[in-house]
Amino acid sequence: MKHHLAVMVILLPILSLAQESNKGIMPLSIGQALPPAARALLLKRAVPLASADLQKDLLILDFWSPNCGSCLTAFPLLDSIQREYKTRVQVVAITGAPAGRVRSVFAGRKALQGLQLPMVTDDTLLRQYFPNIMVPHLVWLDGTGTVRAITGGEYLTVPNIVKVLRHGFPPGWPVKQDVQDWDPAKPLLVANNGGKESDYAYRSLITRYMPGLPAQMKRTIDSVGGTARLVATNATVPELYSLAFPSSSNWPSSRRLWEGVDPGTFVPPADADSLNAWRWANLFSYELTMPIERKASLNRSMGQDLDRFFGLHGRTEKRSLLCTVLVRTDSTIVLKSVGGKPAHNLGGDGPKFLRNRPLSLLLSYLEAHSPQPVVDQTGIRGGVDIDLPGNLYDRDALSQALALKGLALREIRCEIDVFVLTKDGAATASNK
Repeated sequence: MKHHLAVMVILLPILSLAQESNKGIMPLSIGQALPPAARALLLKRAVPLASADLQKDLLILDFWSPNCGSCLTAFPLLDSIQREYKTRVQVVAITGAPAGRVRSVFAGRKALQGLQLPMVTDDTLLRQYFPNIMVPHLVWLDGTGTVRAITGGEYLTVPNIVKVLRHGFPPGWPVKQDVQDWDPAKPLLVANNGGKESDYAYRSLITRYMPGLPAQMKRTIDSVGGTARLVATNATVPELYSLAFPSSSNWPSSRRLWEGVDPGTFVPPADADSLNAWRWANLFSYELTMPIERKASLNRSMGQDLDRFFGLHGRTEKRSLLCTVLVRTDSTIVLKSVGGKPAHNLGGDGPKFLRNRPLSLLLSYLEAHSPQPVVDQTGIRGGVDIDLPGNLYDRDALSQALALKGLALREIRCEIDVFVLTKDGAATASNK
């Protein structure tokens, strides 16, 4: 067996095909015939191939590489097919690897010794007729030398060989077409590298500040295109997290906790000279697109992206915090509104009031300027009528107005939902 391998290797041509002329070579496609120059090249290089071998019912050109494990595994199958159908099938193995490399690979694999497949090494020209990147790359030709199929190795089965020999080539075999101009050193799909820019099924990206774009955030569902999308342009880190955690987006600063993170970093400077540098350091754009059936995980995926990129950990959780709590002190006082058109003057000048509006509206105004979360524990639902002082943040005047309605503000420790942003490696702060 070793003697046979040695003979086979000796028969392998040593002269590189690069020395042959490659002028005027055009890739061949389905339905085109192998040109005389290519046939002559095969006969010259694939010893001991004969002219009659190229006229068998089925000619398979197997482009392979010594680094391709599946290619090497397929050689015994190819050899057995050629032996069984020797009058009807011819296989030629073609590689750009040098003969010495092929000799070494075959010598190191017992299963490859004793094969009788014609072999072309040092190929630079035949591959130009059939350009390929991924191997195995199989070209199937009929007895007239016409290309009938170009496939990957998955189509190389005995049933497929029998089917072709008995009934001809079945329609529907996809044509294997490797992308020739893909540059793996460049981003995939950018400037159509490796495919069209619109070919992605899932994409997330983060950029630095993008001058000229407005600052905005939005969520879109495209039922026609089948995609769900989150996008934010020129946003600060807290703003990005508010998009990822929409339930917390309107929470006041008292319910947003920073651990190992300085919130002042995200406040723009007042002087114009420093503003541009601040933008480049603190504004980012983000986009996430995924299949529409995964839309429920949009926000979670965005949060994970932000955590990875910024080295942070954002989440919502319950914390025990000291809160300003609105409670009832006299349940006999009726607070239900007498009705009428809902109105309020909480943000206007002069005395403040609620007319047929809920207490939650008042609490939201108070919480906007409170260092503590403001919580309603009155149990009152629906609209109320209440007169309030002109300055809602005058605690004494406000307490007097609330007392008239059997209400009071108390400091009470509460379990409350908060958003927490922690820097990686920072110890969790204990809130007292």
